[in-house]
Parts: sequence; structure tokens; C-alpha cells
Amino acid sequence: MKWLDKLKNIARALGPPSDKPERAGMPDAVSRLTPRERDVFEALLKARKVKDAAEELGVKYPTIHTHCKSIYKKLRVGSRAELIMQYGSRSKNSG
Repeated sequence: MKWLDKLKNIARALGPPSDKPERAGMPDAVSRLTPRERDVFEALLKARKVKDAAEELGVKYPTIHTHCKSIYKKLRVGSRAELIMQYGSRSKNSG
């Protein structure tokens, strides 16, 4: 089983993100991302490595890392795994 499949199983076991009080009723935080942060956000949701996202977007790893920190803060997630669990279905619905 791939790591992403395991992650999805964990997400299903935890239940919907809105069960968490700090996220319930939260406005669409993604709308607060800058256009470049949205590019990085979408690349991360495609389960790409951060290094691959940097190459695809034509920037160096430290730049992507900086965007990731900003994205995580704005979206109130602590890791890429949490980002995928929280917003992964959003990517499938939009494209």
C-alpha cells in the first residue's frame, strides 16, 4: 500500500475535518493565499515532492519551503500530510 493510500485511510478514520472546533465555520482560508502560494498549494495536493514542485514552478527549494510555511500558517495545518488530508478532496472536486 502506498503512503498516500495509508494517509487517506487515516483521514477516513479520523472523520471530517469540520469535526475539529478550530476549523468549524472557518471561512475559506484558501482564498487568503497569494496566487503563487496557490500554485504551490496545488502542486502539494498533487502529492508531488516539494523538490519536484520547486522544479516545476521554476524556483529553488528554499523558496518553496518559505511558501509552504506561509501556506501551513494561513490554512492552520502543521504538515504536508495534514494539508493533503484537509484539502486533498478539494483538488479532485476542482479538476
